[in-house]
Amino acid sequence: MMNQIFRNEYASILRSKMKYLLIGFVFVFKSLITSGQDVYVDKADTVHKNNSLIVLPFSFYLKTLGVSAAVDVAGRGFLQEQTSSTLIGLISTNGSRYVYGDMTNLQVPFAKRVFVSPNINIAHYGALDVYYDGYRAAGKNKSSSDNFYRLQSNKYEAELQFRYLLPIGYGRNEVLNHVVLDKGIPEQGKLFSGSYWPIANGRTFIEPGLFYQNQYMKEPFNRKLVSAGYTMGFTCENVDFVANPSVGDMFSFKYRKGTAALSSTTPWDMMEGTASFYFPIPAKHLVQQVLAFNIWTRYVTSWDEVSNGIYHRPSPFAGANLGGRFRLRGFPEARFSDRAALLYTGEYRIIPKWNPLANWGLLKSLGVKLDWMQLVVFGEAGRVTPDWDIDTFHQKMKTDAGLGLRFMANQMIVRIDGAYSTEGVQCQMYINHAF
Repeated sequence: MMNQIFRNEYASILRSKMKYLLIGFVFVFKSLITSGQDVYVDKADTVHKNNSLIVLPFSFYLKTLGVSAAVDVAGRGFLQEQTSSTLIGLISTNGSRYVYGDMTNLQVPFAKRVFVSPNINIAHYGALDVYYDGYRAAGKNKSSSDNFYRLQSNKYEAELQFRYLLPIGYGRNEVLNHVVLDKGIPEQGKLFSGSYWPIANGRTFIEPGLFYQNQYMKEPFNRKLVSAGYTMGFTCENVDFVANPSVGDMFSFKYRKGTAALSSTTPWDMMEGTASFYFPIPAKHLVQQVLAFNIWTRYVTSWDEVSNGIYHRPSPFAGANLGGRFRLRGFPEARFSDRAALLYTGEYRIIPKWNPLANWGLLKSLGVKLDWMQLVVFGEAGRVTPDWDIDTFHQKMKTDAGLGLRFMANQMIVRIDGAYSTEGVQCQMYINHAF
């Protein structure tokens, strides 16, 4: 039975991990993607009001991939003023090959409050370090950082995300939010009206979705496994600027299910909730300074259910995990995993008037516009547990602290975070803030 669990878990592990590794290092290529159903208008741009296109070749080094070369084609506002799309192709010296494409915020013609965001990727991946072994204590709160495996796999993945804007708050009268930006700071189109009560302000979305992942594992398993299912949730956006909030709050809840009815190899159920709060601090000699706080939790409700000798559990990378780009950044991706997880995060964000890269000729020749640079100090504390228990969560918590450097590049946040923990220093690169 343990060997069967071991094999099924690895399919989802490989799917999620490879996506995190590669998409995490192509952050700059998606710099044209907007947030929510926002239409950004640069106050100083009198030429490219409705659409833009950028083609960026790039190269980077990653331990598990070696030297990689890639190209990204990204466009915004071509089909509809709020839509964006991306196509990425990549090859590496360890034999990895990767193609990823997406389109976001496509408004349904006869249902103006409904938006669709499809994506697909096809990949062959080389070496991968996985902090999980299927049945021993790897990934638990007390586990060793040396307990990992190195694997290979092929992957075919597709996802279809829907968002329905409820007719309440700001969304009662405005479906598309036109944000006028002055050097990356919003002047018009703000969603926050002075109250932290999200239902009466901002926008609230209902968010159903479908996902499908087909994974073929090479040595030592030589086996194809499938994960497929659906998601359902809601998000409340009650901030002045979704891409870079300086005041307000955001809440979200999501239910995610891998189901045998859609050919998923292992069925499972999971719930997730998060809340973020932003407080502005007056700044005379800075463009902006903000205190930001977040609490996040995840719980696998089907953890102890068993059928045909297989537990109904998602992989550690898809389940209740900590570590990586968004949560507990001083540890590797999904370093800790269990039935439940809880994390507290605080950030102090400042935007100085100094922006040394704004007039760099190379970036301008590539069509990249940097509106501002942001410095961030952050700290995190959390842990995984075998059940959702508030007392256990606050015992022997894992912590880290770090510094971040972020940019507003072509109306998108580019993030580089360095964090220190008891297991060393990690550098995380991605698009958008961690929360």
